[in-house]
Amino acid sequence: MSVSPILYLVAMISTEVAKIEVAKIPHGSPLSRPRNAIFATLVLVMLLGSSLLFLFRNYFVKLSPAALQVFGVSFLATLMVAPIPLAILWFLDRCEPESRWLYLIAVLWGAVIATGLAMPINGWIFKSLTDFVAVYPDIKAILGGDAGRRLAAPIARPLVEETLKGLGVLLLFWLFRSEFDNVRDGFIYGALVGTGFNLLETPLYVIDRDESPQITFNPHR
Repeated sequence: MSVSPILYLVAMISTEVAKIEVAKIPHGSPLSRPRNAIFATLVLVMLLGSSLLFLFRNYFVKLSPAALQVFGVSFLATLMVAPIPLAILWFLDRCEPESRWLYLIAVLWGAVIATGLAMPINGWIFKSLTDFVAVYPDIKAILGGDAGRRLAAPIARPLVEETLKGLGVLLLFWLFRSEFDNVRDGFIYGALVGTGFNLLETPLYVIDRDESPQITFNPHR
């Protein structure tokens, strides 16, 4: 099957889902207009698709069979643990349960979109600081041979990853403000995004030190 029919099918499904859900969206939301709802759904699907494609083409295909096996075991272990925080969040939200669609969107944002966007940005930061350290050997003499990584890690991972996760919660608040009744709802959505991010972050970190390929930013590619 070619790519065009698949994209057409995804667009049709997204359109129908948007039409169904738009009736449940309060008037104050930007998604109360069917056009906006359809556009937002298509953008979400495109972000998911492009993030998955990036992860596959630039990361997973470069892993050795042994690393893929380690990743698979780690991912399954993380997947088995994930229902515990999800159950706790569902319990905390039992009085005013949120839409299951929003639960799914929050988890997918963390697991796929935030991860797929963070990896190339992190790679660019790591490469830039590694090149910077190469120009100034005194820094390497002070911090050691892994100076570029030591400088990049506290900048790239906390700032980039947490910003992208927070962006998901911010978008949910902007598009579905009526679903945020109090601070607890913000906590729940933030925890859902974090739980989703952890699904891929944990197995990626397990193999990061020895086996994972270095993803770099190449403007001429």
